[in-house]
Amino acid sequence: MTNATALYELDQTFFVPTFRVEVQRRELPAEVIRDVIEVSYQDSVDDIDSFDMTISNYHAQSHKPKYEPPYSDDYAGLFDPGQEIKLWMGYKGDEQLMLSGEITSLAPSFPASGGLSLRVGGLNVLHRFRATQHTFAWDDRRDSDIALEIGRNAVTEDRPGLGFPVRTAPRRDERSETYVLMDNQYDIVFLMQRARLHGYELVLREANTETGQPAHLYFGPSEADEILTYKLEWGRSLVSFRPTLSTANQIAEVVVRGWDRRNNAAIEGRSRWEDLYPAGSPERSRRGQLAQAFGNRREVVTNRPVHTTDEANSLARSLLSDVAKDLVEADGQTVGLPNLRAGRTLEIANLGERFSGLYYVLSSSHTIGSGGYTTSFHARREEGIR
Repeated sequence: MTNATALYELDQTFFVPTFRVEVQRRELPAEVIRDVIEVSYQDSVDDIDSFDMTISNYHAQSHKPKYEPPYSDDYAGLFDPGQEIKLWMGYKGDEQLMLSGEITSLAPSFPASGGLSLRVGGLNVLHRFRATQHTFAWDDRRDSDIALEIGRNAVTEDRPGLGFPVRTAPRRDERSETYVLMDNQYDIVFLMQRARLHGYELVLREANTETGQPAHLYFGPSEADEILTYKLEWGRSLVSFRPTLSTANQIAEVVVRGWDRRNNAAIEGRSRWEDLYPAGSPERSRRGQLAQAFGNRREVVTNRPVHTTDEANSLARSLLSDVAKDLVEADGQTVGLPNLRAGRTLEIANLGERFSGLYYVLSSSHTIGSGGYTTSFHARREEGIR
């Protein structure tokens, strides 16, 4: 188990939830902030993070939309798509930067009854790098080295490349991965996914005229304070928690088959669920109790490129591990925690042996509105897989 921190151990009162918004590098004035009904931030290990802001759009004097041209002169163009935006969320005096991006959508509402509203949506600035989807594989490479390679490569249809500088700061314990597969993904989304697997961040750093440092993407550990692993306890800090254990898609074995054209010979790799857990571990024992539910179910993979038996074995193990991690998934809600994001881990406690343990956050949603500040998350339990 990790050194997780319970919420009552934090130097945080969780009073006075607040947020700040900058548009075109100018903080929204107080009269605009007062019109904000709700602000939210969403992220996922599989996609670009985003934000939504719902604003009261009614002008009391003119009885017309307050933030919609041609009715408004004071706020004309304030929320036009393409405008740069930054969002901070947290508590008074301790707000965290959630997103640097740009406005990409406007959705005014003109209901049959009730007030007019305007929903402003946007994406992380990294969405600009979505160009072409690729399928590609690397053998025996660190993710930081893969990130450098993708940054150096030009944007083409044949192989991953951003044509934009990437700088890395790998941890000492970052190891080479036997087999890494990009499966029909945008290059930037793939890099974001790999970063979150290590608890890294992927951010766009602007050019620094003082140091002469050019604009670049940073792939590595956060330069902010050390990221906490939260311990959330049922009956104390978990508002709600809904775990689901499902064996419907579980399998006992993965077989990967390919063809060695050079030697004109078949290639085959295998991995069984017993290979994933250390002998004698509690996780292996629990998995064994459930093994009868999926019996000897086997999946045969023939559409992934492999060149050696070692590659086939590594791919089989990787695919089986991904399936095994989906055995227990959960949706939960807790008090607003700005640092509880996709790609982070958290410890769930007081729910018994089967559902307590270490979870990996697949997505999170942070909302500040009339109900205060809450964080919802979707996570999977993957403790014990070696």
